[in-house]
Amino acid sequence: MTTIAIIDKREFSSYAQSPWYKYSNTLEAVREKLSFVDSIYTLGYSDADLLIPQESSLHEIISVIHQMITEPCWIIYADAQAPLCDSHLLQEMIETSKKYHVQYHFAEGYPKGWSFPIIDSRILPLLLPLAMSSLIPHQDASSNFFFEIMRPNLNDFDIETTLSPKDLRLLRIDLRRNNKSNNTICHKFYDNGLTTTEALMEQSSQLVTLSMGLPAYYNFQISSDCPQKCLYCPYPTMKTFNNHYMIDVSSFTLLLDKIVAFSGEAIIGLSLLGEPSLHPEFPHIMKSVLAHPSLKLHIETSGIGWKEESLTTLTELDPTRFSLIVSLDGHNSHEYKQVRGDQFSEVQQFIDKILQIESLKNSIWIQRMRINELEDGLQLFYQTMKKRHPQLIIQKYHDYAGTLDKNLQIDLSPIHRHPCWALKREISIYPDGTIHLCRVDIYAQHILGNIYHNTLEEIWHNIQEIFLQHANHIYPPICQNCEEYYIYTF
Repeated sequence: MTTIAIIDKREFSSYAQSPWYKYSNTLEAVREKLSFVDSIYTLGYSDADLLIPQESSLHEIISVIHQMITEPCWIIYADAQAPLCDSHLLQEMIETSKKYHVQYHFAEGYPKGWSFPIIDSRILPLLLPLAMSSLIPHQDASSNFFFEIMRPNLNDFDIETTLSPKDLRLLRIDLRRNNKSNNTICHKFYDNGLTTTEALMEQSSQLVTLSMGLPAYYNFQISSDCPQKCLYCPYPTMKTFNNHYMIDVSSFTLLLDKIVAFSGEAIIGLSLLGEPSLHPEFPHIMKSVLAHPSLKLHIETSGIGWKEESLTTLTELDPTRFSLIVSLDGHNSHEYKQVRGDQFSEVQQFIDKILQIESLKNSIWIQRMRINELEDGLQLFYQTMKKRHPQLIIQKYHDYAGTLDKNLQIDLSPIHRHPCWALKREISIYPDGTIHLCRVDIYAQHILGNIYHNTLEEIWHNIQEIFLQHANHIYPPICQNCEEYYIYTF
């Protein structure tokens, strides 16, 4: 059987299209890495050997590939945005597939984009009906969607896994030039000689710092007001609680421009502290975020205080770039009152309204905090709410680095501590522009700058310095007592 490569270029960012060292773009680099195969084809929406319509289903993609193949072959399904893929590793995987007659072969434990799956073309007819009935949404080339299609019927296929000598999954490294942050990381790896699996393993201790790109999540406090004094929240004890201080909208829109210029793509959160819906210009704020095509919007809300204009604005938002979490915490008014107050019926009405927005159903989550006071009703809450809306979040309680009492003695932390995810990805911004160390640093023990007075480069440099301390097992006092370091936000 021959070996071919199909390079998926559906997602081909401006970074992937730009020069990559001696290559005019990333696709050229991937082509050269795959030069050992018999034939190479590209798949995409335009200027490709295999043309497909935009937003094609997985069934349609597999069907196009199946129709093109006339003789049995091994298929390497490659990503056009992954210039650091290891050619030697792929050749070894091909030899293993041939030797053991493997139908599907993938590598595990490596960074995303380091390797690609290998498929025996003879299983494509078997995948077509599975893809037709699959609920898997449109996915990119590096998502291993072939495996996801097979997952419900894994015992029907011969599958082989090549494991990395060191499991690097915890680092969540993405070596694709699909956005500005990952493009930065790709250059770091290449410039430090991390272009082979051998080099990757030899320098694995450096990967923590090399894989720090650009901030991906900007969490804003847009309103200092909050209608509740939740049992598990320290905010009501702060001087700024309900002092009617709102972020200036014109300044906020200018900050969005700065964020796009610095990070390229990012998620804008509006729920650092306080209730975002109480901002008098909340609809305008939501719209201003999504006016930038490279930004996504995330809101966490109590569901209290939403005006009709804000609810109407929700119906106008792009559901693929928006997410909303409603903190409910109780399945009845008695349970809810223990933790949040008397507004249970108002929140229920809010949930009913937003769940009627058909386009947003997949963008909405109902959340419950896991604490001692609510532990007995946890299972009933889950069973009751699951019937109402399938997307639920059971949130881990945290004590804000010792600010609150321990309320639930459940230790979910890793065996070995690693640098904080928040420091690696997030920036927390208060209405006056002050940047705290993180969302846990509510009392401003570490102020790292002001977004109105400092550049994002300066602020991010300050955060990186503390991240490097974490990498060397040196922790500021607030970090020593914090158990949120392993919580991954988006």
